[in-house]
Amino acid sequence: LSAELKEKNRALETALAELRTLDEAKSNFMILINHELKTPLTAMLSFMDLLRETDLSGEQMKYVTRIGQSAERLRALIEDSLELVSAETGTMPVKNTGINLKKLIAELSKEFGPALEKKGMTVVPDILAGDVRADSKALRSVLARLLDNAIKFGHENSAIAFATSETHDGQVQVSLINEGKSVKADVIAKILKPFSLDEDVMHHSKGTGLGLSVVQAVLKRLGSKLEVQTPKGKFEATFSLPSG
Repeated sequence: LSAELKEKNRALETALAELRTLDEAKSNFMILINHELKTPLTAMLSFMDLLRETDLSGEQMKYVTRIGQSAERLRALIEDSLELVSAETGTMPVKNTGINLKKLIAELSKEFGPALEKKGMTVVPDILAGDVRADSKALRSVLARLLDNAIKFGHENSAIAFATSETHDGQVQVSLINEGKSVKADVIAKILKPFSLDEDVMHHSKGTGLGLSVVQAVLKRLGSKLEVQTPKGKFEATFSLPSG
């Protein structure tokens, strides 16, 4: 028994050392992205804006536009990665306050108005619960990403339902439901797994492929979890937060 206990202690010490190394690697990764990638990219985008104001031919403008689109995509990937890693490492600041979901959803619907109009989609709020307690910036990020995902992958001329309801344990359940293609369970698992590089999952023409991974990480930081169900012809994302 003594020998077995010593062996288990050694195994635990090894596991703890590996976790510390992983945390350090994540922190270094954030520093690398923030300073070695984000800083020069900001300079590139600034000079791109200046270049657009100069006298360019039609062909030159086409090239500049394509370079700008690629740079913006890279910026989105950097921002997603930073938010994901900060949530995963627990460095994301969290300050919980009371948040009015009805107001927040109305603001997001207006913000995404042009994208919704382009696909003939509408947001239908069904708010049956009161306020929730969460970090306002983090919750806005979660809902914005879910709405963006619903618009990109939902059917044209369809409705996106935002529903909230109170649960028996004092929580508020938040659901977003949109019409779209059914997704298999193994694909959902890949979508929610950080940096799962799968061509069929990422859909490069529509996003970075990190949106729902970031949502899951941020919700974990808020003490919650994203649940995804895909009944035929629908995509339903649900999570719960404390009542505010």
